[in-house]
Amino acid sequence: MTKLDDKIVQRFYLHNAVVKENKSGILTIEAGTIVYEVFRTVSGIALFIEDHFERLAHSVKSVNPIIDIDNLLGLFYSDIQKLIADNDFAEGNIKIVMAFNENCVNRYVYYLPHVYPTTQMYDKGVHMVCLNAVRKNPDIKMLHQSIKEQVNKILSDSNIYEVALVNENRITEGSRSNLFFIKGNIVYTAPDNEVLLGITRKYVLKILYDNNIDVVFDCISLNSLPEFDAAFISGTSPKVLPVKSIENYTFSLPNSLLSFISVEYDKLMTDYINKNKLYGK
Repeated sequence: MTKLDDKIVQRFYLHNAVVKENKSGILTIEAGTIVYEVFRTVSGIALFIEDHFERLAHSVKSVNPIIDIDNLLGLFYSDIQKLIADNDFAEGNIKIVMAFNENCVNRYVYYLPHVYPTTQMYDKGVHMVCLNAVRKNPDIKMLHQSIKEQVNKILSDSNIYEVALVNENRITEGSRSNLFFIKGNIVYTAPDNEVLLGITRKYVLKILYDNNIDVVFDCISLNSLPEFDAAFISGTSPKVLPVKSIENYTFSLPNSLLSFISVEYDKLMTDYINKNKLYGK
């Protein structure tokens, strides 16, 4: 049995389409298997929601291949719209959860607490440390209780922003993000089959391809960090965030290629929000 204890914010959350009042600030979910998605909402718009639904569908099919995915996504879409409206179009991060037990399936939609990086973090970068850990089925956004507990303990140190997961001396991804490294005009990131395919990662790769920037899909080793000029993480909350250091190695900032990627990603976000406002979604 897997147990999820999430802090939740805003006045209301939804359980199987039923609106419930958030009285305790904690939502506890117990199930055999838990899959989930987290996305950002800006100006009442669920950012890149089509991509998040696509990944959720993949995760759910991996756990329960006979479930009616189209119907499920339709229910979640309605849940999300109601959650946003009932909470006065609050901005932040929303989590959608599918909890699978032997005889039933429950779905939840709620706002998570969020801490977005400060201007100083974007300017100066953030510090990371490493954890030897391997996610089972990394392409599925599934709760891994043991890794989560280890990461939360590490992140209780306010000087550490994120944890890099390491497998046999090879850096794969962040605990809540994807990792990229820059050497000259080449960007390195882990192969698709070794990481969760992040939505922000997808758009970073689009920026790189659209601008003819070379990408190498390879996990770099810890002892090769001095060979790289810069590093950054990508994710729902951090967007494109520079890394100033990993363990004892410090990168050089600013980096012109990293800055270009960050600016282009912000443009993609703005374009998506404006387009969906235009269509009234």
